[in-house]
Amino acid sequence: MIHTRCFALSLLPLALSLAVGYAALGSPLAEDESAKEARMLQQAWDSFKHCFIDPDGRVIRPKNDNDTVSEGQAYAMLRAVWTNDLEAFEKCHQWAELNLSRRRNFGDNLLAWHWGKRESGTWGVMDWNAASDADEDYALALFLAAEQWREPAERAAAWRKKAKEVIADIMRLETVETASGRRYLTPWPSREHKLPVVINPSYFAPAHYRIFARETGDERWLELVASGYCMIQAISQQLGDKKGAGLLPNWCQADLDNNFGPAEEHDTSSSWEAFRAYWRISLDHLWFDAPEARMYLAETLAPFLLQQLKENQGRIFVEYTYEGKAENSHESSAMYSVCYYPLKLVDEKASETVLEILKGRAIEEGGLVYFDEADDYYVNSWAWVGLAFKQGAFRNSGPSAEPAQQAASP
Repeated sequence: MIHTRCFALSLLPLALSLAVGYAALGSPLAEDESAKEARMLQQAWDSFKHCFIDPDGRVIRPKNDNDTVSEGQAYAMLRAVWTNDLEAFEKCHQWAELNLSRRRNFGDNLLAWHWGKRESGTWGVMDWNAASDADEDYALALFLAAEQWREPAERAAAWRKKAKEVIADIMRLETVETASGRRYLTPWPSREHKLPVVINPSYFAPAHYRIFARETGDERWLELVASGYCMIQAISQQLGDKKGAGLLPNWCQADLDNNFGPAEEHDTSSSWEAFRAYWRISLDHLWFDAPEARMYLAETLAPFLLQQLKENQGRIFVEYTYEGKAENSHESSAMYSVCYYPLKLVDEKASETVLEILKGRAIEEGGLVYFDEADDYYVNSWAWVGLAFKQGAFRNSGPSAEPAQQAASP
């Protein structure tokens, strides 16, 4: 099961073929920038499917022995909804249900987080534990799909039913409430979470929770929103005895009195995990105009990003200490991608700067468009986000709704 397809020449995706064909017929070669971005966005999805999604719907990680994680299935399902790709959505969903569902073994509707090649040489689940970020993205994808593709009604109803079952188990097994009434999302399921509880801030998905509350009438999801923003405000400024620079740590913990500090045996730097929170909070501002989201993105995060652009000759790195010191000079398309929207809120020129950097890191090869490296599943799962914000690709309902609003003007 060695995947070499990303390094071989392939047929041009349909969008590129049409563009070349029209050019050959004498149409103007120059495209406006928006059309180029839209084409790049579609090509990147076509290329992602080619490189990272098997014909049966399994999302692979070539750098990790071609294994699969539940987050990958959920990322692909969300992206399929937002690109109106029903076939890809159904394949990724069916594979996840057939291979990752914990229902038979554990009686819940969460997903086993890790599937791959076992020591015996067989392929299957390697760790039955669940990851709450994947579970919440999985549920959101199902809710959005039920709105995006409403016919046949029986199929849409089944997706919505499954989503409700998933989020009921997230609430039951993957959240914990402190004595003061604050509720936090935990990284994994447990029937009895004990405080202090370990937290991954990048799992905090307030826009998801507002939709879950709307779909179920369960007000506890809004409690999770409120508690989560209290956490974001606190840990962006202080973590134990460390003073923050506006970034979020990869991991932290909360005690009985809602005090936050470093989590034992977990990384407190701000890097490959933490940046996912910027996208999740950006969605909350885009869809719901949440003032808490704007407060963090525009008043706390964006000033740090602007400072980095100024001090580092127009660069933002991906690996920082919690205090905001660059650990190295490594750059990533994924980081530039999630920084676009926060910067858009305060500085149009800066947001376009990072978008141009992002587009400049795209590699066109053999009809494929990928970012940074052709076999990097994680970067290519996140590098499209900035372009999607720019193109208004993110929707919180079906095709009959108005496109998602663009980022607010400064």
